[in-house]
Amino acid sequence: MPLLGHRPNERRASMSTTITAQARPARQDAQAASRPGNHIVIVLFMLSLTIPPEVWVELGPIRLPVYRILLVVMAFPCLISLLRGRQGGLNLADFLVFGFALWAAIALLVNHGVSWWQFIGLTTVETVVPYLIARTYIQTAQQFEAFVKLYFIIVLAILPFALIETLTGHHILREIAGQIFGRFTAFEGRPARLGLERAYGPFEHPIHYGLFCATLVGMLVSMQKTRFAALWRYAVMGVAIFCSLSSGPLLLFMVQTQLKIYDVLTRGLKYRWRILSGLVLALYFIVDSMTNRTPFHVIVTYMTLRMESAYNRIHIFDFGMASVEKYPIFGIGLNEWERPPWMSSSVDNFWLVIAMRYGVPAFILFVLALTVIFVRLSRARLQPEQERFRIGWSISMVGMIFAGATVHFWTELYALFMFMVGASYWMVVQSRRAQAADPAQDDAAETAASGSWGSRAPRAGRWRAGPVNLGGVVPAE
Repeated sequence: MPLLGHRPNERRASMSTTITAQARPARQDAQAASRPGNHIVIVLFMLSLTIPPEVWVELGPIRLPVYRILLVVMAFPCLISLLRGRQGGLNLADFLVFGFALWAAIALLVNHGVSWWQFIGLTTVETVVPYLIARTYIQTAQQFEAFVKLYFIIVLAILPFALIETLTGHHILREIAGQIFGRFTAFEGRPARLGLERAYGPFEHPIHYGLFCATLVGMLVSMQKTRFAALWRYAVMGVAIFCSLSSGPLLLFMVQTQLKIYDVLTRGLKYRWRILSGLVLALYFIVDSMTNRTPFHVIVTYMTLRMESAYNRIHIFDFGMASVEKYPIFGIGLNEWERPPWMSSSVDNFWLVIAMRYGVPAFILFVLALTVIFVRLSRARLQPEQERFRIGWSISMVGMIFAGATVHFWTELYALFMFMVGASYWMVVQSRRAQAADPAQDDAAETAASGSWGSRAPRAGRWRAGPVNLGGVVPAE
């Protein structure tokens, strides 16, 4: 006979109802994530980035490449889906990205007036929609893995054409597109490097082709379960990146390589990423104090293929920073920046372009958005087998951040970068749902050795098995 006031059946029923209620949103999102349309959107987005620039539609004064058409079409569905609570609903990182896009639009409006509304709108779409596509349509580990596999297939499909371009100078994909649509691009007069031609693939510039390939390296290698699978894919990516003969993609490739080597060598070391961050910061101050050049000047000097490119980037940085100091709030928009007449108008520094074009507040908002994503991702409690996704995305993203100091991301590469910014938050959402459905996991779960910016060595058997499917996160036995 039960004690007075104690009703076991009612208590068990109440606990079951609570767990079911907590798991219901995750279960609904898992069902939504499995819909075929989700995979199609990612496929269409990635393929649209690889359509040659000769393929476009003119709408009044606006030129719309294929990827921009897709972004315009997907803008409202993605925004509505996020507002309805898909993928955890709105968060601080979302608001910071929206804030950056809003400030950029205001800066363009201040500098150019309402007559530029079409360009302002397209800039906003290119900033927000790729981020929303990743946030909305990558919701599970399976979807993230499928995205990386698709990405690699695209790189493999382009590689034979890139090799032919490098060896012969015939830009096959661009030339075929030009013949079909009657829009021809002159490739003559562009200097070779190391005795080879620079491959364009289907992109506007060799840097774009190289960056498109190099961005994948960290994610692709980290996902592999065997050393052989990782090594041969790494070698293939190295060949593809080399075909661009561009220092920016090669820098991205080298940074990811070094981070991956560090990841492999330090598994099991507590707080290894914090240690690495401290070492990099210390090295920065050592270089700054022991030379008469800034660390940026030193890095650019040793990380470019030609000294002419290094000196050009240094001059760009110096005169660009002078422009930022002169116009710190709203920048200069797309107006000409002050520089010597012998310098080109090109600015090979993505982060500098943001500050020059939109002002320091836009730069701060963007950096804060990235910081929030990295911090929350580092604190996410993931299963050990999911650590490879976190490590892979982090390595790729850190590489892109470094590469952005030597190249500018524009058009389809900018869309890819914003997509990458939003492609990791599913891990944060799943971690929170797992802890909400089973609060005991908050004390029981430990991040794996290959994990976050404060990772600890894994402990066997820390994940509790349970009957609740947490949106694709099923605790290991």
